[in-house]
Amino acid sequence: MVIIDVSNPEGANSAQSSSKLPRLPARFRVKSNRYGWFLTLRTTLPLLLSVICLGQFAPKGLIGSFLILPIIGWSAYRVQFVLHDTCHMSLFDSRKLNDRVGTLSGLLVGIYFPRYRTIHFLHHKYNGLIEDPQLPDYLSDENVTSRQYVKFLFEPLWGMRLIPYLRRDLLEARVVKTDIPQPNFIWFAQLAAVQSILLMVLTDFGAKWYYAPFHFFGMATFSLFLSRLRALSEHQQIGTNYSDFSRTHPKNWLDSVLLSDANFCYHLEHHLYPSVQSRHLPDLLRELTSELHTKDSLGTTMVKTLVQNFSVLKVKNG
Repeated sequence: MVIIDVSNPEGANSAQSSSKLPRLPARFRVKSNRYGWFLTLRTTLPLLLSVICLGQFAPKGLIGSFLILPIIGWSAYRVQFVLHDTCHMSLFDSRKLNDRVGTLSGLLVGIYFPRYRTIHFLHHKYNGLIEDPQLPDYLSDENVTSRQYVKFLFEPLWGMRLIPYLRRDLLEARVVKTDIPQPNFIWFAQLAAVQSILLMVLTDFGAKWYYAPFHFFGMATFSLFLSRLRALSEHQQIGTNYSDFSRTHPKNWLDSVLLSDANFCYHLEHHLYPSVQSRHLPDLLRELTSELHTKDSLGTTMVKTLVQNFSVLKVKNG
């Protein structure tokens, strides 16, 4: 039985990197609650405002329904940045506050926070290995054609990622023999209450009732599509093949809007020091981790990384 210490964010360090790191200066361990609340509002308000604005101003009928898919999908995707940082207990300086904000954020998008935390810590522990629960979301140096790559890239848009995403806890329990927390009746009741409120606002209190399924379709398709794009840019290897690989991209506005708010783009820095508040990650790159990067682990933009990886596959496989 693998024991994941979810009470200690340093427990998310991988076995490969934990003994090779420069010592972390004390100033990088300081957490700002002001930053935590600012990030929480910046990443959750788009979902709440989208629900309100779509309910009031989206056109009736099929056009309005399909407009909901990308908007709800994108805004729900952004909530995961709060989930991620609170699961590492790095968003606020209090464990209790991290847990409460993470739990509430999870209810907005249908994610059980303790389950998310356990599975995400497994990703850190087994990054790039067969036990990594996120491994199916990025392709390493596998023998795939450019056509297969494109299909893999876009298949979340027609729902092909949803079932594997929901079942990954069962896979992890079998592969690494660990206990994955499961939600209880109280959580399901809370989820039903939160989602009912969102649906009432989105459907203008029933006047646009046909919007309701598109709310969930957006989270099950566009949200998971954006998640796959980010995972590929962060962890996919083309031409190299070694475990514990993460890629950093300098911050830019397009990546931040679409894929990587909360300094998520500094992904190697996060994997090396998972308990550090995300506001410190740019300084970590400048002051501590620049010499730890390889030629492959420092990209330019996430979009360019995806295009470059596709180009390499196209050349390799004709």
